Amino acid sequence: MSKRKQGWLGLLVGLMVLPGMALAADDKPDDAAVLFVSNQEGAQSIYSASLNDGAIVRLTDPAHSDMDPRWSPDRQRIAFVSRRDGNGDIYLMDADGSNQQRLTHSERMDFMPQWHPSGDYLAFTSSRVSPRGVFLLDLATGEARLLSEAVRSPEALRWSPDGGQLAVIARPGGEGGNAIMVIDLEDDGHSILVPNDRHAGNVQSLAWHPSGDYLAYTASTDNRREVQLYVLHVQEGHSEQVASAPGNVRGFPVWSTDGDWLVYASTATPAPEETKTNIYASRFPDDGRPVTVATLDGQLAQPVWLPNDGGEVVFVSQKGGAAELFRGRVDGAEPSLVFAQPAYMHSPRTGQ
Repeated sequence: MSKRKQGWLGLLVGLMVLPGMALAADDKPDDAAVLFVSNQEGAQSIYSASLNDGAIVRLTDPAHSDMDPRWSPDRQRIAFVSRRDGNGDIYLMDADGSNQQRLTHSERMDFMPQWHPSGDYLAFTSSRVSPRGVFLLDLATGEARLLSEAVRSPEALRWSPDGGQLAVIARPGGEGGNAIMVIDLEDDGHSILVPNDRHAGNVQSLAWHPSGDYLAYTASTDNRREVQLYVLHVQEGHSEQVASAPGNVRGFPVWSTDGDWLVYASTATPAPEETKTNIYASRFPDDGRPVTVATLDGQLAQPVWLPNDGGEVVFVSQKGGAAELFRGRVDGAEPSLVFAQPAYMHSPRTGQ
């Protein structure tokens, strides 16, 4: 395993967001680092970048195809997906890339690892049951079990802040159309928070509010001509559209640490070929006045909050074969360029 600075990577001092990145906050800025995936040296490899001195370390072998890195809650370990043994499996390594070990051993694809807040479990999606299911891996015993027979074809997994529930976008019982379902960790029971007929089964993403009382999610209208942002009151079961979210929201909305803001990318139309994307932030509760974080040429990828966010977000602008990384603020200040490269960067991932 190589641990050397890479050409253009070494230019990043203080911030890094690249393909497949999982960003996590830390209470101690000196310990802050980000994870990202790059194919600069061959197959997709996982890297870490220090936010203090810009040091770049490759954590996995570029001969393999590794992706979707996720910090553990204490930032001491990293879960990731690798194809090094054929099909995709869940792996684990220490934060410095050492002690890499295979956690799942299935002839089917295991992917989308999500750390339980305790750090004792990993939820993941697997095709070992048809049509895909949600499993829970006990890191102490190595045993993985299917969480609920009723939750199939999951497309997103998010733990509640207290770890008692796992919110899933899935098809109830394999039925058509997506719903937002919640699995109770204590008894594997499930409930449906947003039924698959509320938005004609077009629910696309979700994110827990830090309090655990709300879920933000996106859903397209019946005719799929608009993608709108909603906030669900978990206990009361009703959801309200975030009226201040203009256009068509793409990717996942992301809550600020204090829960006062939702940041998201939005286009004028839901068309896949749409090349003009804006970054917005809406207050919570919704005050009807979105803040434009960025309006730039090119396609802006999903934003993520900076570690220890103080109203700053980072995002990628892609135009042609080039990509630029920007910092923006919810106070409306002009975005500042951090890094540019003549290559494509995938959207960052937030870990929510």
